[in-house]
Amino acid sequence: MLSYIYRLINSFENEHDFSPNLLQINPVHLEHLKSAFDSNYSIERIMSVLRMDLVINTDCIHPQVSWSHIARTQAS
Repeated sequence: MLSYIYRLINSFENEHDFSPNLLQINPVHLEHLKSAFDSNYSIERIMSVLRMDLVINTDCIHPQVSWSHIARTQAS
């Protein structure tokens, strides 16, 4: 899962010339993502490593990355 997310991030950066700041995943994706890290990592710490905010959407079939001014403003 982590390598897939990194590929999404790189693809987004190549297309838009800036980094995404939102990751949208479903609860199953979240569990796979958490399993890629040591059990001591909280989801907040994982998202800090990825430098993104998280949106959990049960309707999300595949992980998606995007950029949002709102997320960036709230994170500041």
